[in-house]
Order: sequence, then structure tokens, then C-alpha cells
Amino acid sequence: MLYISGFPKNLDVNNPARMNLAITNSIIGLDKPKEPFLTTSSKIASLGSCFAEEIANALKTRGHDIIYFFMSERWNSAFAVDVFLAHVIDETPLPSGFISNIDKLEEMTQENREKFRAADLFIITFGMSLCWFDANKQLVVEPGKTHTKEGLASSVKNFAMIQTSVEQNEEAILRCIHRIKRFKPNAEIVITLSPVPMLGTVYETSVVQANTVSKAVLRIAIENVRRKQIDGVRYWPSYEIVNWYGNHVHRSFGDDDRDERHVRADVINLITDQFVKNYVQPAAAEQTSTPA
Repeated sequence: MLYISGFPKNLDVNNPARMNLAITNSIIGLDKPKEPFLTTSSKIASLGSCFAEEIANALKTRGHDIIYFFMSERWNSAFAVDVFLAHVIDETPLPSGFISNIDKLEEMTQENREKFRAADLFIITFGMSLCWFDANKQLVVEPGKTHTKEGLASSVKNFAMIQTSVEQNEEAILRCIHRIKRFKPNAEIVITLSPVPMLGTVYETSVVQANTVSKAVLRIAIENVRRKQIDGVRYWPSYEIVNWYGNHVHRSFGDDDRDERHVRADVINLITDQFVKNYVQPAAAEQTSTPA
């Protein structure tokens, strides 16, 4: 289906209605369900980092049944998500060499596993396609204390950052989808791309350039998956909303806590409000559709 869409011009940034209309028509477009289908009885699983957590919090405050699993921006790749899903859904042990100090991966409780499996909607946020690998080209998720420059530098001896290909990421995303669909064929899946940039790199170019390529490769892979029109799988353009807002309206990052990698609270609210508007049934409609 073709969607005629023009880039928003002469935007009144002080007019919330015009702002929301611009996002709806020029960014979201057809990337939404025909009708909102989530109710307070829907079970939701959210997996990833920034946006996944925020949408989980937004839905939880509205009374929705949601479970959220954290994945650090330092290793939130399609490959790591695939390993996580195998661990949660299929109870596959974490592979040898898959390094993680995240307790939620290593100490997955059966209760949380069952909650995840029971979800009607899965929200999955992918973050990067430039990933850490060991000398045997085995994916690792956190090769040491990579939250500092010293930590990054100390990892060079045993590990390497490698920019994975579009094809590799597309295959990994499809594996994620098929794992969920195999276990729950009627599940709805929403894929998003995290707008949060990489913390740092030990690579052949600067972190900002590397981040641009990393996001671009992952976004193209997501687009290739989207074009397959898999039943019940949609893309949500949180990445595009943040970048458009930051380039054409106001700063998207850093004003709340001076961390230039943190998306501002009002931008997060803009994204989550739009998500709720497009996916969640209004209270009156929910009451009408719920059997007595």
C-alpha cells in the first residue's frame, strides 16, 4: 500500500495538536494497527533498554499487565536478544563464551519465564549492530567494564568490535520473531530501534561515525523484515521520532540530567503517548468489548 506523506513544514512547536498530527502523518504513517487492540486484560512483555522500559512504565501506570526485561545499551543487539529469547522461551543454557553479568539473564525465575511466555504482545527494542566478539568470532555481550574508556581499552587484547552486516542482523531478527511465533503463533510483536547512541568504541573510526553505521545497518535490517509483512509483526518508529524532534523541534537528549545519551523525559512521553493512542483501546471501548 502506498502512503502519501509530506515532510512537516511551518510547524508551530507550541501547538501540541499540530505536533501530534505531524508525528501521526509524517512519521508513524501505516506503522500501527488498524484499530487499538490492547486492554487492561492483555498481557505484555517488553524487552530491551530505553524505549522498552519507558513504554512498560507508561502501560503499567495505566493498569496493564506487563513484564519488562532489561538489556543494557552496551549489548542490546539482535544477536543478544536471540540468545535471551532462547534462554527464556526454550530454556536453552547460555552458550559458552556468552559473557554476561546481568542477573536477570543468569537467574531467570520460572515465574518470570512463564509471564514472558504468556504475553499477547511482545515489544522488542534493538540497539546496535556493532558488536563484541572474541578471538573465535563468538558473540560476547560484555567483555569487561566497558562503561569507561579504560574498560574499553582493556578489552582490546581479547575481544574485537565487529560491524555486522545487514543480512546477519535481518537473520537474527527473524530468528527472534520465529522463536516467539513458534511458541505463541498468535502473538503480536512490535519492533523498535533504540535512539540511544553507543557509549564508546574501540574501532576503526570515531564513536559517532560508528554509531551512525551501526544504527543504519540495523534499521535497514528491520526494514527488510518489515517488508516481509509477517502477520502480527509491526515496527514502531521511536528512533525516527527522537531524531526528527531533535533536528527540527528541540533538543532530544540531555536536558534532564546533562547526560547527552539520555532521551529527555518530554520526548519519551511524546513517544509513549502516541503508542498508547494507537495501541490501547479507550476505556469506554474496552468496557464495551469486555464480556460481562
